Amino acid sequence: MVLLTHGHSDHLGSTVELVRRTGAVVLSSFEIIMELAAEGVPNSQLIGFNKGGAATAHGVTVTLTQAFHSSSLPGADGRARSLGDPCGLVMQLTNGTVIYDTGDTCVFGDMALIAELYQPSILMLPIGDLYTMGPRQAAKACELVDPRWIIPHHYDTFPALPGTPAALRQYLLPELRDRVLAPAPGETVR
Repeated sequence: MVLLTHGHSDHLGSTVELVRRTGAVVLSSFEIIMELAAEGVPNSQLIGFNKGGAATAHGVTVTLTQAFHSSSLPGADGRARSLGDPCGLVMQLTNGTVIYDTGDTCVFGDMALIAELYQPSILMLPIGDLYTMGPRQAAKACELVDPRWIIPHHYDTFPALPGTPAALRQYLLPELRDRVLAPAPGETVR
């Protein structure tokens, strides 16, 4: 499966090539799915839905949640072309594990409501700053969700994203600091 939170090039990337090569199913917002269909991805590999809705593929149930960001690609005229609203993802695995990927967002109070509804044990959230929340806001999001494990993302890929796992730990409540996992690219977390 390929799960997409929004329509920026660093997320859509090589999705079309990847799903053609692997046969993976893409789950995302309706607008992103329409974009991928227009680029030639077969409808049989696309599941589009909207915030509050849930879809299941390969035994994993995915619910789209609120996120505050943007979702666009450059149009032919050089202006931004909207690809709908950005989303977060709640993934309910067959073994009972629940993962909440906030998507590229800022912190917002309804993260506590998402935590109340789904009780995620794993929280994935951006810490890079500038384009997403930074470590200070991310620490507050961790307090709102109170997961067993915290996996930061969207950082340290280019100089404009200065957030680090160490900075996140600095802002976290002491009881949350040991929950941060920061795997290296390609490393598996078990």
